[in-house]
Amino acid sequence: MEIVEIKKEYIDELRKSFSHVMINKGEFSIHSRKYIGIILSIKKYNYYAPFSSPKFYDYYNCGIPKESSKYVIRMTELDGGYKKILGKIVLNCMIPVPQKYVVKFNINKIYDKQYRDLLISEYIWINKNKSLIKQYAKIVYKSNDKIVLPFRKIEKYINKKYL
Repeated sequence: MEIVEIKKEYIDELRKSFSHVMINKGEFSIHSRKYIGIILSIKKYNYYAPFSSPKFYDYYNCGIPKESSKYVIRMTELDGGYKKILGKIVLNCMIPVPQKYVVKFNINKIYDKQYRDLLISEYIWINKNKSLIKQYAKIVYKSNDKIVLPFRKIEKYINKKYL
C-alpha cells in the first residue's frame, strides 16, 4: 500500500454535496494540511482512507493508547517500552476517488525530518497490517451506521459527475 494525496479540488467539490467529508484543514488550524492517506479497492472503486493525527482522547487517562475500532485504526509502535500512537486511519471517513485525483505522496520530499520519520514509520506499519486494514474497511463499507459517510450515495454522485 502506498501513501497518497488527494487533490484539494476533488475534496472541495465533494464537500459541496457531502459536508461530512473530512476538510483539508486541521481541526483547530488556519493552515491547510496535506490530505494524505491510503487507497483501498472496494467493489469497483478506489476508496481513499484519510490519516489523522493522534489526539488526547485516543489515550486512556493513564497514558495507554485505546485499541482500534472498526471505524478508526490506530497505528502504534513501541517507544521506550511504551506503546504510542503514530497516527490513525479514519475508515468511517473514507471516500471513493476517481484515479485522476489521486497523487502518489513522496515522503522523501518532506524536509522536516521528524515528520518524514513519522510518515516512514506509518508506511511500515501499514504494509505490515494490510490484511487488517482491508478487513476493517470492508466491515465499515457494509455497515449502515450513522457515523459512516453515505458510501453508496457518494458512489452514485461520482458515477454521474466523474465516470
